[in-house]
Amino acid sequence: MAWYKETKNMVSMLLAIAVFILLIGIPVIRTAREDVTVRVSPKSVGIGLDYTVSIKLPRRLVGRVDEVTVEIYSYIDGRTVETLKAPFPPGRMLNLTFKAGENYSVGLYGARVFIKGYGSFEDFFSVFSGKLSAKIDIYIPISEVSVPEGNTSVLFNATLKVYVVDNRSGKPLEDAIVWFSASIGSFDPENGLTDSNGYAESVWTGNFTGNRTVTFRVVVGKGGYNTELKVERREFTVYVVNQSIANTTSG
Repeated sequence: MAWYKETKNMVSMLLAIAVFILLIGIPVIRTAREDVTVRVSPKSVGIGLDYTVSIKLPRRLVGRVDEVTVEIYSYIDGRTVETLKAPFPPGRMLNLTFKAGENYSVGLYGARVFIKGYGSFEDFFSVFSGKLSAKIDIYIPISEVSVPEGNTSVLFNATLKVYVVDNRSGKPLEDAIVWFSASIGSFDPENGLTDSNGYAESVWTGNFTGNRTVTFRVVVGKGGYNTELKVERREFTVYVVNQSIANTTSG
């Protein structure tokens, strides 16, 4: 009986090894059979921007595919956003350009490619809001100063207030970072976050003589928004008026 048990154990072990090898071999066999490849680039697309769906045929299908149908759909609710039929050119590759237009919303999407007689293949990408707008308001406590002769410089200041909105929703954008800079002088603080109403502000200070035109530059950005917004050349002129002091000493 001992030999029977040993033989039975040996057979069981061999069967287990065979099953293990088969399980490992199945993916290898599958990957050895080259299939249609679909790639979306970039993987994160801002609303209003272009993206590319690339389709690559395996060698066995080259010359056999005349047309493909591409369906872009929302992964969350299954809604079809757009469908395109395109002829497949000679060779293995086809690149199609799409735009994430106003009919897109923030979320996960799929690009599904249908090839008649061979099935469907897909890749996934995300869409995010990619538009910002900003309005700059300048409050100038001091824009003109009269000084006696001999003064070498005058201190000026102004408050710069920036209002940031999401162009897609039209709502104020909170926690967008705003960077302030100027052609003359400096800002304090140099950057800050917008509040719940979409506002950020900083105080500019300049110390100089004579009339000068100051140009402000603002850059706004936020994670999830691919567009870096630049607002350039918002300017105003400060004036220094020299006045002489008359000698009023009596003789």
